[in-house]
Amino acid sequence: MATATLRGLTRLRTSSSFLTHPTIRPQFGSKHAAIVVGSLQHRPLTFGATISAAITYTDHALSFLHTAMGTPWYITIPIFALGFSCIKTPIVLYNLERNRKARKLLPLLSATLLSTEKDALYKLIPRPKLFLSRITKPSQKQRRLIARKEFERAWGIQPWKVFASNLLPFPFWLLGIEAIRKHCGGPGGILSAFAGGLKPEEADTAGIHVQDAVVQGLDSTMTTGGCLWFTDLTAADPYCILPMALSAVLLFKAKPWSPSNQALLFGVEEKSTARPALKGIARAQLLFCIVIGPATIHLPAAMHLYWLTTSILADWHKAILGNIVDKRIYMEPRPEPTAQRQHLIMRPTREEYPVRKQ
Repeated sequence: MATATLRGLTRLRTSSSFLTHPTIRPQFGSKHAAIVVGSLQHRPLTFGATISAAITYTDHALSFLHTAMGTPWYITIPIFALGFSCIKTPIVLYNLERNRKARKLLPLLSATLLSTEKDALYKLIPRPKLFLSRITKPSQKQRRLIARKEFERAWGIQPWKVFASNLLPFPFWLLGIEAIRKHCGGPGGILSAFAGGLKPEEADTAGIHVQDAVVQGLDSTMTTGGCLWFTDLTAADPYCILPMALSAVLLFKAKPWSPSNQALLFGVEEKSTARPALKGIARAQLLFCIVIGPATIHLPAAMHLYWLTTSILADWHKAILGNIVDKRIYMEPRPEPTAQRQHLIMRPTREEYPVRKQ
């Protein structure tokens, strides 16, 4: 009897395998799989859709600002650039605070570099002292560089943080450029290229509808919204004054005539402590300031006006916030020293000196 029962259980176990066991999961056929694959293939990229939506919203914001204020375009565009400067306020405050902290730590950094002149190498590669006489000048520079990096990492004042924070407002600035370019009826720029170009089925008829697309994107009020010699903001500056002014302003911001920047750019001082990467960045920035004006002569005057005003307002904004940081208006005041501490740091008067007995 027991043997028959075991045989029945074994037969039941072998007949119901894992693959044929009933499940509560729904069974989909090949038709449903084809639909899922097709929907995944035609799904648009989220990154490009986000950029396109941001460009559209910025374009609508610029149009709303112009309509609400009722000012001509040569006044609306600088006000729009002022809004971009306000967006950068937290980043500018962070950079100013970081620079102030780095200036306060400069004496400590100098003392650290002097104290680690002989033993910085032994922290990485322990060697006997007799190898100190064989260390060449590049090894000394390398040790100072290692000590500087360790100090900056410990205090959180790495130079890459300033470089990264300066790149954060760049996408917002590009959104303003794209909105103005769209009002001028021009083609898309860098952000539009990231958002995605034409679809394959639209590529064949792209050349036929280019003129219609330009007419639809062009704002007719931009053609008469200028002033002085650039009355048409959708056209290039006929006298090339705005592009040259842009190069002059950017070159003035670089300040290549100061002694420190001359030593950084051209290697005037032989004992320059600047890193080679910083020298390369400074020279590339100087070359960019000189070339950017002549290279963008063909752009509409509205784009040059926006670029010029953002460059000028950036210096004013930084100067105002720099005064706020120096005066510590937005920070809590320092606590006054107690009476006991004042007594310790005050010099004793003449009466408090002990009188020697003669």
